[in-house]
This record gives sequence, C-alpha cells and structure tokens, in this order.
Amino acid sequence: MSRRYVTVATFHEPVAAALARNFLESEGIPAVLFDEDTIATNWMLSGAIGGIKLQVEPIHIERAEMLLTQVQADKEEAEDDDAPILQTAIASQEIAEDLQSEREDKEPINQLADRLFRTAVFGLILWPLQAYVLFLLLQLLGEQGKVSPNRRWKVWAAVLLNIPLMSIVVVPLLWLMKYMAQR
Repeated sequence: MSRRYVTVATFHEPVAAALARNFLESEGIPAVLFDEDTIATNWMLSGAIGGIKLQVEPIHIERAEMLLTQVQADKEEAEDDDAPILQTAIASQEIAEDLQSEREDKEPINQLADRLFRTAVFGLILWPLQAYVLFLLLQLLGEQGKVSPNRRWKVWAAVLLNIPLMSIVVVPLLWLMKYMAQR
C-alpha cells in the first residue's frame, strides 16, 4: 500500500528543507523531501523542477502549514528585532559561537576598536596617523555599548602604542595649565 503525500512547502536550498523536515518530525509529523538529491547535486535545476518539495500525509496538512507559518513569522520577527533567529536554538555550540562572533563583528563599537588598532599599528610607520588614533580613542569613549572581551586587548595596545604622542600633547597642556594658574 503506497502512501499519498501533499506538498506543504518548497525550498531552493537543501539545508533549509532539511531543517523544516526535522522541525516537523520533532513535532510528531512524518515528512519527506522530494527532489532533494537532484537539487543538492545540480542546484541549477531548482527553478526548473520547482525546488525541493516538503511533503506530509493529507491528515497532517493543516498542522504542518500552521507550524511552518509560525516558524516563518517568528523568523521574520526575530530579524526585525535583531534577535537570534530560531535556527540558532537548534544549532550546535560551535555554530552558535560563530553566529555570536558575527553579531559582535557588526557592532559599531567593535568595528571602531578594530579600526583603532589598525591605525595605531600603521601609526608606528606614519607618525601623523597617531593624531587620528587620539581622535578614535576619544570617539570610542563616547560610543554606546561595550567593547567585546576579545577586542579589549586591541584598545589597550592602541593606547600603549599612542603613549609617545599622548605625552607630547598632555605634558605641554599640563605645563600650560600650571602656567595659567600662576598668573
């Protein structure tokens, strides 16, 4: 006796299709993927054959569509809120760490810390860049958020590399303030 299946979703990426199938199976809905191997080996056929078809038995259609719609809505909401999406909850620890690292890379304060470090290193060769390092340090102090722990060493290294210029600027300022206070 053969089973009859009905398509509830189509995908153009084998990974997304497998995630959806695994999600439905975790919810107790038996699901199968058709044309998965064809598209995995020759992805250009995806448009011609209609993508990878996620199919369930007719008795499970409504619940499967509801669950997939709910997952899609949660994913869109999470993308709007810049929150981690559902896939991170089912990802391995290594993948979750990679996603966290990518999120940290996109934060403006961390990008500023990276720019500060690069400028301080190049400032060893081209001294005028050290003035820009001072500007970036001041800008970093005013930036919202916190520098990620794996970038703090870059900020400290930039400060240490910029000590000669800071002393050239700070010592005359202190001398000038002392001179003005005596008048």
